[in-house]
Amino acid sequence: MTSPPLDYFEDLCHYLDKKGIGHRISGSSLKLTYMTTRIGDESTQTGETTKVQIEVLRVTDTKSCVKFSFRSAATKVDKSCVGSIAHFMEVRDSAELRMFCDTTYAEDVLA
Repeated sequence: MTSPPLDYFEDLCHYLDKKGIGHRISGSSLKLTYMTTRIGDESTQTGETTKVQIEVLRVTDTKSCVKFSFRSAATKVDKSCVGSIAHFMEVRDSAELRMFCDTTYAEDVLA
């Protein structure tokens, strides 16, 4: 992502507010967490609560990345699965956030 990290973080908060998803923002870093039971499509949802953590990390002075992590709220075990990937893509591709998706990470290699 080549836009300022605070711009993404602000729009992410607006997106979650618009969806009615309560979230907690870290006081010391660009990180927020929220709980959801909507991981996966309707056929794979278990109803288990998942803690979603989203953190904006600086890669260089001009690039940042967004780190998503999914953990079981009860067991704290990583929940990397097809459902978590679908949830990530739903957030990434939302109208409010899709403009931040920057897939030009290989531009230095091609030059």
